[in-house]
Formats: sequence, structure tokens, C-alpha cells
Amino acid sequence: YGIDNDKIKINPFNGIKITKGKKHITYLTEAEIQAIMGLKIENKSIERVRDIFILLCGTGLSYCDLKTLQQEDIKECNGTYYIKKNRGKTGVEFTAVILPFALPIALNLPKIISNQKLNAYLKLLGDMAGTRCSLHCHLARHTYCTLLYNKGVSITTVAKAAGHSNIRTTQQFYAHLEDNTVINEIARVL
Repeated sequence: YGIDNDKIKINPFNGIKITKGKKHITYLTEAEIQAIMGLKIENKSIERVRDIFILLCGTGLSYCDLKTLQQEDIKECNGTYYIKKNRGKTGVEFTAVILPFALPIALNLPKIISNQKLNAYLKLLGDMAGTRCSLHCHLARHTYCTLLYNKGVSITTVAKAAGHSNIRTTQQFYAHLEDNTVINEIARVL
């Protein structure tokens, strides 16, 4: 603004490089998912939020893709259920296999609430379950990719399931190798 309106002659920020700090990406373990699923919840709203979150963890859907999910988007092939559609954000086609723990919820889709309300309830749900990280919708997407990757699914397939057009996105931000996966895989070849 100053330069454009002749208030200053040179940009005082020339030569200064601003870098972002490395963001720590979190995800849930299978044990944490089981803890959330095993919660005895008497409040119907929180129970629905739990079901929505478990569905997100078991499909890798983003909130915007969940919001548009219809029962006819769920397909079956040889006993395996999956969702095939285009991402709302990018238009990239994805094929997300529904993990077994989320299948009962997927076959009986719950009514979806607003993203803001969902995330507010998820914080409460995380406290109830004692998770090590704060729950939010996007955490479920990281969880799905990480679960697949640690079960031996190739990074290329994880990227296709997530609807990423660039495999580097999946490698960098979504699929994380857990210590026990590294140890078990190396021990298997020794």
C-alpha cells in the first residue's frame, strides 16, 4: 500500500524471509478409535456426533464430502463396501473403502449437522474418551490415511482413496508410519 501510493520508496521487508513452523500433524490410533466407539453415551446429540466422527475415520471423507454423501454413493463389490465420487473441494475422483468399524454407520447414514457444531461437540467427545489430541473433523481424515498406510496399503492407493491428485500431499501430511509398523516390518525381514 505504501509503495503503491508513494508513501514509501522501498519495501522495508525486502530480503526478509518468513517461514512457517513445521506443523505437527496428529491422528488417532486404533485403540483410541475403539475407546471412542466404546463410550456409553446417553445424550443423543453426542452419540450422533460420535457416529459421524467414526464414519469420517472409517472413510477418510472430508466434512464437505460427508455433507453431500448419499446412500447411492455407497457401492459394494465382493463384500467390500466403498464410496466412489468426486471430491467437493478439488473435483478429483476418489474410491474410499469403508473400514469395517464404520460400515454399520455408513449403511444407516446419520443426519449431518454443521461443521462448526460438529467440531464443538467433538472437543467434548475427545475429553470423554481421553484422547491424546483434540478431536476435529479433519483429524479423522488423517486417521483414515494413517490406518491404511500402517496396514500395508501402498501410498499410491492411500492417495487415491483420499482423493489426492498429488501423492506428495499424502506422504507429507496424511499418512504417518507408527513405530510398531517400522519395528514389525524390519523384524519380519531379519
